[in-house]
Amino acid sequence: MYVTYAARNGSNEIASVARFTDVNNRGEDFTVLLTGLPSDKGHQIQNLRFGPDGMLYVSVGDAYEQNKAQDVNEFHGKILRMTSEGEIPADNPFGPDNYVYALGFRNAFDMQFRENGDLLVSDNGPTGMDKFMVVEAGGNYGWPNELGFHSNPEYINPLHVWTETVSPTGMHIYRGDQFPPQYHGKLFHVLFGFTYSEGPNPNGKRVQMVNITGEGQNTEVSFEDFAVWKFDDGFPNNPVDITEGPDGSLFVTDIFQGKIFRISYRP
Repeated sequence: MYVTYAARNGSNEIASVARFTDVNNRGEDFTVLLTGLPSDKGHQIQNLRFGPDGMLYVSVGDAYEQNKAQDVNEFHGKILRMTSEGEIPADNPFGPDNYVYALGFRNAFDMQFRENGDLLVSDNGPTGMDKFMVVEAGGNYGWPNELGFHSNPEYINPLHVWTETVSPTGMHIYRGDQFPPQYHGKLFHVLFGFTYSEGPNPNGKRVQMVNITGEGQNTEVSFEDFAVWKFDDGFPNNPVDITEGPDGSLFVTDIFQGKIFRISYRP
């Protein structure tokens, strides 16, 4: 089991990548693979995925030090790539001594690999301007120098931009058979719909399905609602992540309610 976490020490936070072994439903042999990563409230280390190449990809927020997102010698605002033992792969794009796989992100919460190998990443913008993109080795995605679509050849354009605040978070590609065949291979994408500066936002608070055609930077995407959370004036409720259970059902976590929801298909 591979995890990311942020540990607070006084006024400082340090983020790490670690793993442990499942032994009869208990975690043993806890091992830190990489530490000393930047962290600050909401903009810390976020998520990790194994790629089709067997390497571990890790998203790291800018920790509110946005100027470091363009520095390949800093971890802020990056997608990192490492071996399962926490070492730097020799073929990393910025050299065998650098964990950085891609740069120029503000707070990339989650990642998913398509069957064709494309790495899909969503990134939280400052106020609105959230982005959905295909990330490639050595790519620069512009933060903080460019927001949304642009014509600057130094940076790669996103596939989709939300001008309003939706706060994209968790993603999952469905590969089960509890849902009908038309859902197989469909990307489910969570819009958190909350910022610490603005509070809950009705443009988010939902799970969407993403329709994807093409590949690489020629990919086209469109979004349709799958499950929408009730928006009220009471205690906030916001979905944050989604995954698939062994029975093929979808499981969605809600951070403020402290609940896990299970969604199954019924004719």
